[in-house]
Amino acid sequence: MKDVATVTVLRDQPHCLLNKDFQMSEFAYARMCATLPIGWTIEDALKPEFWSGVAHRLQKDQLSGGHDRAGAIVELRTVDHRFYAEVYVLAVRDQTLTVKLIREPVVLQSDEEDLSGFETRWNVGARGWSIIRKSDKQIVNDASKFPLKEDAIDWIEKTINP
Repeated sequence: MKDVATVTVLRDQPHCLLNKDFQMSEFAYARMCATLPIGWTIEDALKPEFWSGVAHRLQKDQLSGGHDRAGAIVELRTVDHRFYAEVYVLAVRDQTLTVKLIREPVVLQSDEEDLSGFETRWNVGARGWSIIRKSDKQIVNDASKFPLKEDAIDWIEKTINP
């Protein structure tokens, strides 16, 4: 019995991360961005079926044999810059994703206040806020001048109270 190997167990040693497990995140995990249309919410994005049109982009690559993109982080924002949030992809399924909110929504633009006869509307083509007179629905200023909703609201307030 002299040929029996002995194993020494080091119990009080701290865990040490291996070099192979420490790498730049852009090589290890995906970071994606989803731009939501006006009116869509964070609650929409937390539902698995919300991702049915794009889940295939995070699935396992059959040609290379690579793994799926579970662990990816998806940045959520709206086209009108109303909010920003992040979700973590827990699971990639055939036509859905399971995600968890990891960064609470940051509200970048508040709900519209009383603008006394005017309203603002996001203009996708101009990538800015149009100012519309409510009485006749006419656009009264060029959207390209107002990339932020606050800019358009400031213009309205200065027009109403010169």
